[in-house]
Amino acid sequence: SGTYESDDNVTVATVLIPQNAKKDQLVSYTPYIDASGPQCAPSYSMRLGSKLLTDPAMAYQQLLFSILLDKGYTIVILDYQGPSRAFAVGRMEGRMVLDGIRATLNFDKAGLSKDTKIVEY
Repeated sequence: SGTYESDDNVTVATVLIPQNAKKDQLVSYTPYIDASGPQCAPSYSMRLGSKLLTDPAMAYQQLLFSILLDKGYTIVILDYQGPSRAFAVGRMEGRMVLDGIRATLNFDKAGLSKDTKIVEY
């Protein structure tokens, strides 16, 4: 998925699999991002040692997906702005999210069934 129709692109998909994972339910979580700096990418802001709790928006979102994990949902969180951090490029961002869902469904270690129900949040 690229910024333009003819562009190829890549992104990071962070897959969170709880110990009590349901094998037929996936939540694609698209977090709120209000800037295009590399430190704003979800994969960066969720890593060990990040200043997650100093960012109220990300801390709030982490609370939401923590609840989902506790309920047994596998979650995929995309750096949907891509490596060039294209901000508010809706078509490209939508493709990144859909590609991330497809990649997660095909990721054997996620253990998701072929009948997995998907919710985008």
